[in-house]
Amino acid sequence: MPNFPGLGKENTFLFLLALTYVAGYSLNPIYNHNQNTYFLHGLANGGLGHLSHDWMLSTKDPFPLFSALISFTYSYLSPAFFYLYFLLALGVFIITISKITSDTVGIKTNSSTFMIFFVIVTLLSSGALRSALPTTGEILLKGLADQYILGTGLLPSTFGLLLLISIYTFLKNKLYISILTVISCCYLHSTYLLSSGLIIFSYMLVLYTEKEQKKSLVVGLVSSVLIAPLVVYNALTFLNHDEQVTNTAREILINYRFPHHAKVMEWFDMISTFKILVVLITLWFTRNKRIFPIILIPSIGGILLTLLQVFTESNFLALLFPWRVSVIIMPLCTFLLIGTFVKKSNVFVPENNKSRNYKLSFLLLFIIIIASSGFFVTYLKFERYKEENFSEITDYLELSKTEGDLYLIPIHLNEFRLRTGACVFIDNKSHPYESQEIITWYERVKIAKAFYLNNSTCHHDMIPRLKHEYNVTHIVDQRPHRDCEFLKEVYRDDNYFIYKIDLNDLNNS
Repeated sequence: MPNFPGLGKENTFLFLLALTYVAGYSLNPIYNHNQNTYFLHGLANGGLGHLSHDWMLSTKDPFPLFSALISFTYSYLSPAFFYLYFLLALGVFIITISKITSDTVGIKTNSSTFMIFFVIVTLLSSGALRSALPTTGEILLKGLADQYILGTGLLPSTFGLLLLISIYTFLKNKLYISILTVISCCYLHSTYLLSSGLIIFSYMLVLYTEKEQKKSLVVGLVSSVLIAPLVVYNALTFLNHDEQVTNTAREILINYRFPHHAKVMEWFDMISTFKILVVLITLWFTRNKRIFPIILIPSIGGILLTLLQVFTESNFLALLFPWRVSVIIMPLCTFLLIGTFVKKSNVFVPENNKSRNYKLSFLLLFIIIIASSGFFVTYLKFERYKEENFSEITDYLELSKTEGDLYLIPIHLNEFRLRTGACVFIDNKSHPYESQEIITWYERVKIAKAFYLNNSTCHHDMIPRLKHEYNVTHIVDQRPHRDCEFLKEVYRDDNYFIYKIDLNDLNNS
């Protein structure tokens, strides 16, 4: 096998395997799902359509560094780089977690045993298997409460992989790199603050038990100093001093926007129980390893804070997501457990070089098939994306939207903004983070819902309000409004109508 300069034989082998993992994973087209929230500020600042005039752009940006990356990429590079960033993140993820596994379990990365391990995790992570059996990917890659590091595209949560890099570098005694990667993760996505604190505390405990009390203290002090500006920024930017406003905003987020993330009784199920069992088994097998307290301490911290939230019903604690540390612990434990079982199963008995090469060739062929299936699944996703019933309206608005247009849309059309570049009144996906802005967002959601739940073909009371109070200029609907003097049809296809509010008739009414 040829060696890449500076990598060595083992690392070259792992690098090539990582390429097959990335290929087999499969991607979604950009501007999908959660990207509609997290890309909004960056794309608007980068000049996508007229989004700089959207109401959401007047709200505070909770991810300024991530938005800066999106804005720079869109303005000066190409949206194709959003795919590249995620592919790079996938590669870094699989290399880092594989190295942690090989070092902890004791498997050489160019061995037959490691190849078996890698085939298993690549298969379980593959887009083909995740499409056919979604639970497999959830068990392997997701934490509790439907939270994760890797989704199917670039997000702020993707930078949670920096916490894995931190764990790896800490285990390699590269202390300051491990601290900097933890801090960098928090600045890119501050929802990792609590998880990062638990991981830093585990480092301090490991160093203390290793009679490195001075280093333990330095880790705590340096981390606190570096993270303090972020904590102050978030407090000054997003905390509201009106307690009633704050409580109302928290209730909206927890009970309406994402109960599946924030309410334990909503997300705790048999799969959650299984994941906890995986962590417990992994702790048993790693009980004599240096990584043991790095898994144990954050797990105990997450469990205790989760129990505290359940018993106190604290909305503040619920929105800190103490269970989010599981997005690091769960894939780490799953990979370690698979690696341990593969090694202990003794699938490969002592063998000569010829039989070993045959087996490696067979496994390599199998992993190439998995990688090819990932390409195929990605192709199908992109074709489906083109054929969605939303595509025609997107093509129309690419040419017809103008500055000042504001569209009232069914609130489930979360992709409308980014796919068209047009400003919208509101949708139910993209929400602000400051308390008063959350309440305003929810009021808009209720207005939009009321409009579309009303069976009237002409909303004589609502259309004037939408125009005069919010400057809505167009209405997108799946129902015809044939007899409404306020609305002029400007577009229709098999699924949607677009109506322009007729200003003259409105003023005469």
